[in-house]
Amino acid sequence: MLGEATRITLLVTQTLEKIGVPYAVGGSLASSLHGIMRSTLDIDIVADLKLEHIQSLVTALSNEFYADDEMMKDAIEHHGSF
Repeated sequence: MLGEATRITLLVTQTLEKIGVPYAVGGSLASSLHGIMRSTLDIDIVADLKLEHIQSLVTALSNEFYADDEMMKDAIEHHGSF
């Protein structure tokens, strides 16, 4: 499971880097990498997305994930998550 979590994290973070979006990784993966093991296997990614990033993100991730551009737009406009 950790291998898949790492693969997904790298896919998303490499995409964010490619389109120039600052981000931070948290959750149990980040905690474990810093030596504090947790029983959950979650990854939290906080990104400074702008409306102009949506199409690039959808295009890059839609083969692996369900990527809803309207949901992203709403989350960005309301400072929420998706």
